[in-house]
Amino acid sequence: SGEDLLEQYAGYDVGQMVKILKGNFQGEDGTVRRLKDGQLCVRMFTYGQTFDEWFMPDAVRPLTDLEVMRGLSGPTGPVTQDEFDVSIGKKDPRELEKVTNEKSLRSGLMQSSGIAPGRNRREDRVARGETGSRDRWGRTSEEIQ
Repeated sequence: SGEDLLEQYAGYDVGQMVKILKGNFQGEDGTVRRLKDGQLCVRMFTYGQTFDEWFMPDAVRPLTDLEVMRGLSGPTGPVTQDEFDVSIGKKDPRELEKVTNEKSLRSGLMQSSGIAPGRNRREDRVARGETGSRDRWGRTSEEIQ
């Protein structure tokens, strides 16, 4: 009967976020897309790709509101591969500190020679008083010759 069909999907709605409990995708989060033939079609967002997979209702569980909010918070800025590797325990955090120190040393050297590591748009150069008639070290074309 119709009630039996609906009962097998009790607790699940289209658009609801779920966690995969069994199979190759265990531990992944996804969104319920369809309910059909006793299964749930779940859309997962993994490794920069989106794909759908069918699961039995006992292979998934609804995410709590707290889990959903944690999942939506994410990083506030871009994450480098090294930072990601440290976050999953693949790399030692001290390696990341070493790379960061090298970068700050390099940017300090670049700034001391007059090469700013940030943006270098025309409006920024004009704001700094650079008119384009001087080279990187402030020499005019007459001074160079």
